[in-house]
Amino acid sequence: MRQESSAYQRMGLVSGGVLLELFVSTQLGLWVMLVGVLLGLPVLVNVILLVGSIAAVLYICSAEILYSVDDSGLTRSIRPTVLKSTRLSRREHIKWERIVWYTVDHDRNRSWQAYPYLLIKGKEPPFRWKIAGKNMQDAAFDQFVESVIQCIPLTSLPRSGTPTPHPQAHPDNPSSASSPTAMPVIQSRRGFYRTKWAKGLAVLFLTADLLLIGGVLTGGIALSATSTYRLIAVLLPGTAYVLYRTFRN
Repeated sequence: MRQESSAYQRMGLVSGGVLLELFVSTQLGLWVMLVGVLLGLPVLVNVILLVGSIAAVLYICSAEILYSVDDSGLTRSIRPTVLKSTRLSRREHIKWERIVWYTVDHDRNRSWQAYPYLLIKGKEPPFRWKIAGKNMQDAAFDQFVESVIQCIPLTSLPRSGTPTPHPQAHPDNPSSASSPTAMPVIQSRRGFYRTKWAKGLAVLFLTADLLLIGGVLTGGIALSATSTYRLIAVLLPGTAYVLYRTFRN
């Protein structure tokens, strides 16, 4: 049975990700701040120049990204909203055969707001798409993820052991969906926080925090005001979050 196409649109960056623009904007901001320091500008002005440069680059590189899915695979269309260049506008189609695995999970942004995401890992050449929802109540994103899972083709394992294409289940023939030999071509993977690696990392962070706090309390480690702030505002909350995500179940 042919599945109806589904789409999800949200704002993003022209690269389709965030690392490239974040690296460029940070480097530019640091250079601008360095010039301000050499000119003897006040510290507050230099900070404003740094943050303003980063924000300006991210704004200039903003784009509308449309993801769509159908029986043939996934499609990503990127249309810049500020840089009106045809070279930056592009459409990428990924067939199901190129997708290795996918993960559906959630995380938090820098504003500590939770958001869901669909992570897709592919091959030939290797690629990684992270499709993020706006928030945990984003019904359009949930519907899109459900459509992606439903559109993933199935395979059947005959007696010879060689996988062969299996048709999608028909609503009038539910037995085809419950066939014990039918399985998705693309497998789902657990999110990072549900793996043993995450549990080990959480224990490592907790041990390091306890040793650091113990050293400070006993006088063996002396922290500056900046280091103390980072411990209280960054390290301890970060460790608490990792522990919460990995051991809550």
